[in-house]
Amino acid sequence: LHYGVDIDEISLTGDGFQVSAGGVPQAVGRHLVVGVGSRPVIPPVLRGLPEDGVFIADELGTRLPALAAHKDEPVAVLGGGQTGCEAVLRLIGEGFTDVRWIGRGQWFKTIDDSPIANEFYRPEHQRFLQGLTLSTRDRLIREHRHTGDALTPGGMRAVYQANYHAMLE
Repeated sequence: LHYGVDIDEISLTGDGFQVSAGGVPQAVGRHLVVGVGSRPVIPPVLRGLPEDGVFIADELGTRLPALAAHKDEPVAVLGGGQTGCEAVLRLIGEGFTDVRWIGRGQWFKTIDDSPIANEFYRPEHQRFLQGLTLSTRDRLIREHRHTGDALTPGGMRAVYQANYHAMLE
C-alpha cells in the first residue's frame, strides 16, 4: 500500500501492467484493479486542531491506547460511509460511551448490493456511461451512489443494536 502517490502512467508490458509515479515504476502485475474511491483527507477546517485529537480512520487502531483514558468524553466520527461505521463500532467495542457520528446526509444509507445494482460496475455499463453526455453521466452516477458508497446492513444493524443496548442500560 502506498498512500499519497499520484500515478501518472500505466503501461502494458508483455506480462501485464506496470504502474509508475514520476517516471519511477511502483508496481507490476498481471492484473490491474483501479480503486477510484475517496482519499484519506483531513478537511482544512480541522487542520488547526491539535494533531493528537484529529486523525484519519486508518490511524484509529494506533491512537486507541492514548484515547483509552478518555472513554467517557465525547468522540466525533466524521463521515457517514462504511469506514465511519467501522470506526464507530470499534470505539463502542473499546468501551467509549459518547460516540457522535456525523455524516453529510440526512440519514445513513445502506448499500444496495442486489444483483441488478451490481450490473452498474460491469465493463459494458461503464462503456455505456462513457458514451453519455457529462451531465447525464453525472446524474446517473449520483443516482447509483448507494450501490457502492453506503453502509453494509450488518454494520448498520450493529450500530443500532449498540445504541439500543446502551439505551436499555
